[in-house]
Amino acid sequence: MPSSQELVSESGLPTGSFKPFDQFTHGAWLGDAELNHCFQFELSRPIALSLERADQRASIRYQQDASYPFIQLYTPNSEPTLLLSP
Repeated sequence: MPSSQELVSESGLPTGSFKPFDQFTHGAWLGDAELNHCFQFELSRPIALSLERADQRASIRYQQDASYPFIQLYTPNSEPTLLLSP
């Protein structure tokens, strides 16, 4: 995932503020991470994401047009988590 700005939230509600975020620029194991975050990108090209299960039995490849620079990542507590690749 390219470097982005994360929308700051408090008690699950967005504050309207952003902070720099680059944790997933080189891929990352999401493991026990609990995500319900919105990210904003400043790119002139499409945004590409790849999510893969650790056992490689499933994957999702996603590309979003740069004209809509937001992506929401959510990992439910009750499901196995995916690996986010650059």
